[in-house]
Amino acid sequence: MLGVMLQKLWHKKWMVICLLIGSILLVATVVSFPMYRRAAFDRMLRDEFSQELAEKGEWPGRVNMMITSKPEEAGAKLYQMEDMAEHLYEKLGVTEKEIIRFYGTIKRKADSLMMREDMESVYLRLAMMSDFPAHVQMQAGEMYSEDGIAEDGSIEVVISQECMVASELLVGETLVFEDVLDANENPISIRIMGVYEAINEDDFYWQVKPGDMTAVCLMNEDLFSKLFLGENVEKQTMLCNIYTMFEYSDLESTGVSQLYEETKKLTEDENCRKIVSGTETYMYLLEEYEKKRTRIEATLFILQMPVLILLCAFLFMISAQMYDMERNEISVLKSRGSSGTQIFRLYFYQSIFLSLAGTVLGLPLGALFSRILGSARNFLEFDIRGQLDISYGKDVFLYALGAICCSILIMTLPAIKHSRVTIVNLKQQKALKRKSLWEKCFLDVICLAIGLYGYYNFSTNESVMLQSVMNGEALDPLLYLSSSIFIVGAGLLFLRLQPLLVRLIYFAGKKFWGPASYASFMENLKNGRKQQFIMLFLILTISLGMYHATVARTILQNALDNAEYLDGADVVIQEVWEENPLFALSEDASEMQYEEPDYFKYGDLTCVDSYTKVLYDKGGYVSLSGKGRAATTVMGIHTREFGESTDMDESLLEKPYYEYLNELAVEPEGILVSRSFQTVLGYKVGDKIAYYDSIGRGYTGKIVDFFDYWPGYQPTRMNLNSDGSISTSE
Repeated sequence: MLGVMLQKLWHKKWMVICLLIGSILLVATVVSFPMYRRAAFDRMLRDEFSQELAEKGEWPGRVNMMITSKPEEAGAKLYQMEDMAEHLYEKLGVTEKEIIRFYGTIKRKADSLMMREDMESVYLRLAMMSDFPAHVQMQAGEMYSEDGIAEDGSIEVVISQECMVASELLVGETLVFEDVLDANENPISIRIMGVYEAINEDDFYWQVKPGDMTAVCLMNEDLFSKLFLGENVEKQTMLCNIYTMFEYSDLESTGVSQLYEETKKLTEDENCRKIVSGTETYMYLLEEYEKKRTRIEATLFILQMPVLILLCAFLFMISAQMYDMERNEISVLKSRGSSGTQIFRLYFYQSIFLSLAGTVLGLPLGALFSRILGSARNFLEFDIRGQLDISYGKDVFLYALGAICCSILIMTLPAIKHSRVTIVNLKQQKALKRKSLWEKCFLDVICLAIGLYGYYNFSTNESVMLQSVMNGEALDPLLYLSSSIFIVGAGLLFLRLQPLLVRLIYFAGKKFWGPASYASFMENLKNGRKQQFIMLFLILTISLGMYHATVARTILQNALDNAEYLDGADVVIQEVWEENPLFALSEDASEMQYEEPDYFKYGDLTCVDSYTKVLYDKGGYVSLSGKGRAATTVMGIHTREFGESTDMDESLLEKPYYEYLNELAVEPEGILVSRSFQTVLGYKVGDKIAYYDSIGRGYTGKIVDFFDYWPGYQPTRMNLNSDGSISTSE
């Protein structure tokens, strides 16, 4: 039977090539979905972290641990924290980037042995940082030695320039701590060996900035461990910090669940939550990623379903044509004693052969499709530098198996019908002219009705479907298929009307048709039904191609328009202000100070035509006259500069954009508020309201107008509730 199959394939080689191409494209398209989805989600996840790093300047993948180790605890908390840090990366399923340990005693009184009249006692802490010498260079003096002990037995330490100035210390000076004893119960003395500075303060090693260590003397790590850890851990109260950072560039979408759940356990566990901190950044990024993932996954599935239907239709069309060409051969085999089972097996083996061959070629082609899709940076614009990292996971082979089964079914099922046909049956079928089953069942009308119902269902339940997508819930399958079903219905309706239209045109110009035209009309009228499936396939191909091009262009244009609207300007910059936090050491707590960046430096850029600074406070609220408060966003703008630097689509507003700015400029206490203040809260133009910023400072404003849209303003917000549901708020 194998020889018969190969011989038959050779004689119908062009049809076989078409079937093989269809099988290859089906497998490639099916496997490209999990490949592209995984690679795209991996890149999206890493891009979330990269964007956070670019915006905040802080390493987003970090877990900070801090404890105060007291003598009476015998180092129990310290050992617990060390054990957590040792197993943290394995538990979270991430790759280690760097671990920085900062251990220090509490401040103790130190007296100089130089008997300086200009200096009283100072309060300093002895501390160590892991791998410290590799990240600093000396401004003055030298680094402490390998063993950290000076010739006179004192401990060699280095200090920052800020510490030298604040404590008025000198290089080479020796100080004694009367309250800090060594193993022999003798007071510890230290010698200032030098003043250090960071090689690169932007290095993420500096979780504790040199400028924050105004009372810290850093010593050799091993010597510190010998004096204050291990057997001597009960002698001093110590403040211990461990900063762990993981490589976000190695994160994969498949590991998000483990990272999220294990971090959640750490922050919720009674024994751990007082130690662990600093996870809020990447936990927020993971939550945002999960919201985007559910939406994108649904979109990808919606866009891919019509393509899969089209490829299945192509396979079915070629198979039907092949069976139609071989009806005579099948009837002869049947009449000469071959059983229906033998004929079915012949076509079954043929479909297995073609499907497996299609899989071998379809898998690498699917990877190529995924890379091409990943390099797209605009509609029909590609950039090879943006290609995705494609991998073959278990899900890829499961999808390939599903494509093989689907291909085998499409190419084999018609054999059940044809394997029963004898020569007599074949002659009878040729003599009869019957309507197709779809014409008898009015499948075209049914498909049109289903498509229109899908559109109606989508139009009336759009908000509900949006919430379902946000929740990651399964949607009505009809939503994915209604557009394709409508196209099929319209195509079938045309095929029903096409013979009547051809006959009408023929009779209208019967006296004028030439021989070639007359022969064409006759052929179409007599044998046009044989070409119906090919015509339907062409209708589907062109219609779905136009549909997908329109959808892709619309999605992209909407995304660009939305981004342009929300930004309002070409570039929006949020600077990181310099501040003076003191590495979470309680006795060092002082007033927080911030230094405002230089606003005017942007005017020196040659590429900038205009610029303005905007106060943007998301934590504001409005007092509702004894009815509580309503959360709001407060924007403070310079009206002229803001108008020069931003732009708005005039179709979004009731009147020109600049008229709103003019109204705001002429009223000293004027404020513009969103339309929801009018529709939900019941305010009107001229009303005065009390509003507050995020730290509670109050202001009074007079409403000069209402706007529906504004740069940076979203009319509604999607909120993720504690029970996992999605709600919409003004």
